[in-house]
Amino acid sequence: MRISVSLSSTGKQPLSLPLRYRKNILSLVKEALQQSKEGRLLFQRYYEKKNENKVKPFTFSLPAGIDRLIEKEDKKYLLTTEYSLNLHFSSCDDDFLITLYNGLLSLKEYPLFPCCRVKLHRFRQQRSYKVSSEEIVCKTCSPILIR
Repeated sequence: MRISVSLSSTGKQPLSLPLRYRKNILSLVKEALQQSKEGRLLFQRYYEKKNENKVKPFTFSLPAGIDRLIEKEDKKYLLTTEYSLNLHFSSCDDDFLITLYNGLLSLKEYPLFPCCRVKLHRFRQQRSYKVSSEEIVCKTCSPILIR
């Protein structure tokens, strides 16, 4: 199952992302999970101290048109060319993604990045593709992170 949500700048300037923006997205996921009883149970299962290294049942991407790298107060940011970005989530666990989706719906704005708050809107379920052959061609929306 896949969903996407649009993140829009609440200010009059394009979004600027910290170089390590993934932790900011994870804070949004954690906050969305805290919005319901089922979400708090999932939060405990995946993010409590004893489970912090447990493999999470989702992945996300934030494809962004990067204009340039800027420095503000000794920190580097990626300045985007857009006022709105689409955040994509994918999971093999439909219950997890539905709980995340409902939590995101309850958040109207969120201080996602230190420089700005974002407004969450345009929630959509994306079409899943049925694999019918032994080989597939995949397109990535953001860099692949291998640890």
